[in-house]
Amino acid sequence: MAAKFLPPNSPDPRLEAFFDTWVYGTGVPEVKLRYSISGMRISGTIEQRGVAPDFSASVPVEVFDAHGKSSVHWVDTGSDPVSFAWTMHDRPVRAAVDASGALVTIQE
Repeated sequence: MAAKFLPPNSPDPRLEAFFDTWVYGTGVPEVKLRYSISGMRISGTIEQRGVAPDFSASVPVEVFDAHGKSSVHWVDTGSDPVSFAWTMHDRPVRAAVDASGALVTIQE
């Protein structure tokens, strides 16, 4: 139905590439967070799997301090593990990927 509204000589007259990329090709990655804490600094990696190699997503990493406060930092993922490092105002005690539960996290 949507293909009827395409301009003449469209390179994708049946919208097959569009659906392959934007409808069938979407997904929710499984993500794994590895981190270490040294003083006021937290560093680590995020790895994704379960999606196509060209899939990327912005993953929220929530960092918690000793007072129970948290801050969210965003990491753009890709086909390879992505490193991050942040210096915090208060000493970090732990981190969690997507505390809201929108992503699938890998527990190993």
